[in-house]
Amino acid sequence: EFKRVVIFYGGAVDEDRGMKTWRRLLAERNRRDNIDRIVEFIPLIPSDPPRSKTNPLGLKIPFGVHHTKMFLMGYEDRSHKISGKHYIRVVVHTANLLPGDTNFKVQGVY
Repeated sequence: EFKRVVIFYGGAVDEDRGMKTWRRLLAERNRRDNIDRIVEFIPLIPSDPPRSKTNPLGLKIPFGVHHTKMFLMGYEDRSHKISGKHYIRVVVHTANLLPGDTNFKVQGVY
């Protein structure tokens, strides 16, 4: 089980609302599971000073940011009677999770 997660994010139109939702959901799960997971959210802002916490690039750019689009999903296979095996599924995709991208553009999933 992961005790610390760092989420880098950027580029969404309504980032603040989205991050507030993630923070609320994670806090609810921590309370439910009685676990103190550390989750840090770091915005990527390429117009910030180079090599800063929010701009790891070596230069300052006034627009967008290259970003990986992927999911890491951990799960347990409980089909074994003695004990389940733990796996992680990696999904790399080309779509931004926006209706305009997912509904009207060609996408790929690996």
